[in-house]
Amino acid sequence: MGTQKEGEARQSAMGTIFSAMLQRKSKEFPSVEEFLKTIGMSFATYSQLQRGLGNPTAHTITRTGEALGLSGWEMLGLDEKVVRGWLAGQDIDLSEVNKIVEHQRGSTLKIDENKFSMRHAEDRAPQQAAPVVVEKVEEPKKATPAPVALATKKKGQPAPRKKR
Repeated sequence: MGTQKEGEARQSAMGTIFSAMLQRKSKEFPSVEEFLKTIGMSFATYSQLQRGLGNPTAHTITRTGEALGLSGWEMLGLDEKVVRGWLAGQDIDLSEVNKIVEHQRGSTLKIDENKFSMRHAEDRAPQQAAPVVVEKVEEPKKATPAPVALATKKKGQPAPRKKR
């Protein structure tokens, strides 16, 4: 595991790359306002990210890329084919991950690591493209604690005495 400073450095590097891509892509639009309208971002957020001051979330990177017709990987300057190859070496099928992500966007899901394994995809190959089944996990409802009564002293009454 890396230290906090190492994590901050990685996040700053991603923020810097994302900033460069934002600057490059914004030049393709007639105005900054049109660009922001297209990507669905406020000027304040854009200003921070464009200057490399913010750390964009994966959601922000992906959403911005999709609005511009790019993948989140491309918004970070990465070739999706290279990413797919590297992930395949880790026994992860990016297509399966993307299917799960699409399904997950509207619900709370428990992700089974084997659902996106390359071996899992090969096991299903003889079958006709079976849909990925993902189970919903119900969050237990927490009981609201009863209010605690506070002992109060009324005006003109002596404080209760302690028993000895």
